Amino acid sequence: PSSLAVHSDRQSLTIILRNFIENAVSHADTASQVSVDTTQDDAGWRITVSNHASSFPVLDIDKVFDRFWRADSSRHETGRHSGLGLSLCQRLAQRCGASLHASCLDGLFRMDLVLPVAID
Repeated sequence: PSSLAVHSDRQSLTIILRNFIENAVSHADTASQVSVDTTQDDAGWRITVSNHASSFPVLDIDKVFDRFWRADSSRHETGRHSGLGLSLCQRLAQRCGASLHASCLDGLFRMDLVLPVAID
């Protein structure tokens, strides 16, 4: 929305959102959609990137921010994904005063970036 205003580090936010979107596109089920939504709640501005990932191991959701963790441990060829992106994003979010949350419910994988509301 046009009223979305945050005071933060532009470069860090760009890295976080680019990583969220690239991961969502790379790991989404074939022919599914990636959604990006913004909402405001008591915690601040919430930017949510979601995609359908029916093969994601739901019990591993707590590991997504671990360094070098990848959902498919059988992959020997890393390609563009090394398992460092979300760990980096978590550190950058903390540096910006923001928080990250991951969830997966009924095959819908969600990444939430919560930014505190800007106070002028």
